[in-house]
Amino acid sequence: MYPNTPNAWGEHRAGIAAHQHPYGQPPTMPYPGGTHWAPPGWPGVPAPPPARRRRGGRWVAAVAGIAVLGAVASAIVWWPLGTGESGSPTASATAAPVAAVPVSAMDELLLTRAEAGKIFGTGPLGPRGERSDRVYTQMTANQATVDDDCNVGVPAAANEHEGSGWQAVRRQFLATQDDPTPQDNKSLIQAVVNFPDAATARHFVDTSKTAWQRCVNRSMNLKVASDASAPNDYWNSSEFSDAGGGIGMTFTQEGADGWACRDSMTSVNNIVIELELCGLSPSKPVDEVLAQITAKIESST
Repeated sequence: MYPNTPNAWGEHRAGIAAHQHPYGQPPTMPYPGGTHWAPPGWPGVPAPPPARRRRGGRWVAAVAGIAVLGAVASAIVWWPLGTGESGSPTASATAAPVAAVPVSAMDELLLTRAEAGKIFGTGPLGPRGERSDRVYTQMTANQATVDDDCNVGVPAAANEHEGSGWQAVRRQFLATQDDPTPQDNKSLIQAVVNFPDAATARHFVDTSKTAWQRCVNRSMNLKVASDASAPNDYWNSSEFSDAGGGIGMTFTQEGADGWACRDSMTSVNNIVIELELCGLSPSKPVDEVLAQITAKIESST
């Protein structure tokens, strides 16, 4: 039994509102503005028109002989292939831009409880303790921590998304059920955030990367700053990655025998996927969860 296990479950950052934590008290886990594979702690303004994908036209040169009144002249004529009456490239010459995923499709993008359980090698995932496994349509509320500058990575954290242009969110906390020992417990916070277009979604990930990078290889106290009576909650960050266009970082809780949370953030089309998986080895499941949600996004347009 881990003495600090309750702290590890749920959002590992203390920045999450207490009523949202499975144990009533938000755990404290570093989150640089995205998600974090969290071991036991894992879940109407009209949008501007989506930006059109930049399309490049192909040009060819042709030499033609033109006879005029018996005189032969040669001319080089240039024109774009596959143009319509307006002279702009037609669909046959260039690929059509990918349509943005509509808000109406958001409910189908998260993994089901059974899909998540299959990745973990267990039965369907469910709630943990008093924490609901419902799908939320609001961002995660934040509470300032002692080292709040590195309280980053929490999936769908309201303070991290302020001013980013996001227009809809779906997030959910899940955990394995009836594990024989606390060491076997795992949790998942999964969130998808809808942006007006792919460029805005990509910009949010790039901006978050800067915040995450400044917290690499650092020890941080994620105790809620306003609760003087609460014990310190130390986490160590490491293993920052930006492979494949996404970002990820691992946070390990001090004194918890290897309990760690892996946060990740990736943009796919106009959707940003934010994950936190917690357990003794969260990295591989994060990749599998990401791949399955990506497939759902790509098939939704």
